[in-house]
Amino acid sequence: MESPAVTAGTRAVLIGAQNGLFPDIGHNVPGEMGGLWAGEKKVCDGFFFAIDDVPLREADCCEAHPVATAFHYRMQEQGMHIVRRQYIPDGVKGCVIELTIENQRNAPRMVEVSFTVRTDILTVAATN
Repeated sequence: MESPAVTAGTRAVLIGAQNGLFPDIGHNVPGEMGGLWAGEKKVCDGFFFAIDDVPLREADCCEAHPVATAFHYRMQEQGMHIVRRQYIPDGVKGCVIELTIENQRNAPRMVEVSFTVRTDILTVAATN
């Protein structure tokens, strides 16, 4: 689950790990290749979600599809199954992230979702 996971489009690439995290990985730019890259510009170092203040830490499962990557989080204590899907449309310098939240309890409920982006804007030229 710590192996790289890449979601790519024609103008951007999102590099992380199969566990859904964004470790300091890379050889071309040592320790800086994880995150969202738009061409030679690094847009962000990673992003993170929390449901009701419980962070989605390491995914239980990763699915790599031709146009998307999906990460499954089974939150047994909270009675939820979360799926984070990400894809990069061709021609776009960004990514689309979708969360599917499955309530596994018998009663309806509301949840609060928080989204945090860790920025680390740089260019490949700046690292040489």
